[in-house]
Amino acid sequence: MTIDPWTTQLYSALPKGMRPRLVVMATAAAYLGIDKSMFKLMVMSGSMPAARFVGECRLWDLRQIDEAVDRLPVDHESRFKAEG
Repeated sequence: MTIDPWTTQLYSALPKGMRPRLVVMATAAAYLGIDKSMFKLMVMSGSMPAARFVGECRLWDLRQIDEAVDRLPVDHESRFKAEG
């Protein structure tokens, strides 16, 4: 998943090991390991948080995303399905 050069430059300004608190949609989706269209669907369904506005820029809060992930259902049978 590609992130625009402007965003890459902003994130590279952070000290090593520090992650940004607010991120653009492409980064939020990549953080979850999904594409932007799936992330949009999850936002629309309420399973992921809505964006915050900083001026005209829509940004997602990684803390809220982490909390939303913790509320997602867990597939307790997935380990058995993988084994066949």
